[in-house]
Amino acid sequence: MKILIIKMLEKLPIVGGLVNCCAADFTTAAKEVLSTLLIALSPIWLGTLFLFIRANEKRDYIDILIDSVRNGELMLYCTALLAPVFYITSSDKYSIGVFPNKLSSNITAIIILLITTAVYTMQRIGSSYNNNLMLKLSAILFFVSLIILFVNKVYNYSKLDTYMDISQQEEKNFSAQLNQRRQ
Repeated sequence: MKILIIKMLEKLPIVGGLVNCCAADFTTAAKEVLSTLLIALSPIWLGTLFLFIRANEKRDYIDILIDSVRNGELMLYCTALLAPVFYITSSDKYSIGVFPNKLSSNITAIIILLITTAVYTMQRIGSSYNNNLMLKLSAILFFVSLIILFVNKVYNYSKLDTYMDISQQEEKNFSAQLNQRRQ
């Protein structure tokens, strides 16, 4: 029964391969994604902190933060978060099989990139839009991009572990064959 459930979960788009990853893969990916976010989003959270300290009116930090991203600024961060996904999924360094859920990750990333490009272009040409809708859309796309990046990082660490194990085994085999020829 457990094997059947795992086989069913493996078929889910984007997240299906996570059932074959270990806790260390999740932890390493989480550390990398969180540190990336902390540094990449520093203009937003640090700028908001400066505005909060400088503000004469009684506004809280969250209100200032929301105002900082109300015009869809998070959409630009979507592209930065998704760029590594294409590199990770297209890398052929794995001799152990195809990258899990490669197609669904890339298609979702392309759709998000097309939406963000269209919205950015509309803003640049001066089209009018609803700021609240823009905030919600950019937040949703940002979190979906973040999830896709995290999942692909987990897969990448999982595959790297397996790849390293295979490489080490190949190295041992090579050394053993070399020692046999010397004798």
